[in-house]
Amino acid sequence: MEPQLLKSKRDIPVVHVIRGLTSFIIVLYHFCNFSDQRGSFFPVDSFIVNLTHDFFDAVTVFFFISGFILPWALFCSDYKITNYPRYFLKRIVRIHPPYFLSVLIFVSIIAGFQIYYNAPVDIEVKKLIAHFFYAIPFIDMEWFNVIYWTLAVEIQFYVIVGFIFPLLNSKNELIKYIPIIGLLIAGYFFPSHDFVTGYSIPFSAGMLFFLYFKTPTNLKFIPLFLCFSLVAFQFYLFYFSPVRTIFLVTTIIMLMVNWPVNSWLNWLGETSYSLYLTHGFLGNWFIYNLKYRVDGTFWNVLILIDAIIISLIGARIFYYIIEHPSKKWASKIKYKRQVAKVSL
Repeated sequence: MEPQLLKSKRDIPVVHVIRGLTSFIIVLYHFCNFSDQRGSFFPVDSFIVNLTHDFFDAVTVFFFISGFILPWALFCSDYKITNYPRYFLKRIVRIHPPYFLSVLIFVSIIAGFQIYYNAPVDIEVKKLIAHFFYAIPFIDMEWFNVIYWTLAVEIQFYVIVGFIFPLLNSKNELIKYIPIIGLLIAGYFFPSHDFVTGYSIPFSAGMLFFLYFKTPTNLKFIPLFLCFSLVAFQFYLFYFSPVRTIFLVTTIIMLMVNWPVNSWLNWLGETSYSLYLTHGFLGNWFIYNLKYRVDGTFWNVLILIDAIIISLIGARIFYYIIEHPSKKWASKIKYKRQVAKVSL
């Protein structure tokens, strides 16, 4: 399809599905591999732990999707570099209120533990401010909730993509690859996983898929070939890690065939961000309190199922109360004119 035909496409429903399934996979990883000072939820050599141990690698799917869908959203909105302030404000309004409220909830839980154990309440204000600005990687502190590191990486990509998009969207077949090459080079010299450069391959593969998605039919094979080549290189780079490769290849195939969406998967996708933010203090909290009251794999599996159900229900409530209003506020921030509605 020609780019002008693609602009009439209002949404890419399969993106919801991919996000929802990815969030669910990461939730399973955190629950099945849960441990604290008292020990592990499931034995470290159990089938469940061995099965889910590499589910953590699903996080690269989030970065691939961002590499694809953010340029696509800017393309559909006829974005110009002069729109950068509104673009960035739109992204912050969309993700920041749910994120920071989840931070405050997590801090409240920490304070509750300190009160329960008759310890002085000690919440570092500097650390809280650093969370507000996603600055933890820059000041060498630890996140209140370890999952927040991914949002810091995403924010860094948001900052970058607004600047590089005019190049990425260039009609010149050589110029549009310059930002991708630049990110990959930066990833080689600065491979830290606290920063966007540490995930330059999935972000770059996502941008290549964007080029495939908007490129005329007779040239589509070029960005698609490069996209799969990057995924293959990542397979080699990470010591022949099959799980990460399977996640990315499956994502690409689902996008290419426009995998059909049913209501349940759409529901899961719509709730995915809230699920990602809240499962730590919903499901993990449930596991923490019940795990050591019972014993045996059967009871652990029941606890796991209950933790998943509680997390899904809690995430949906969080979505309606917090995330949905943020989406509505963000949707009101427009550029010069709105060409298409793209769900982010």
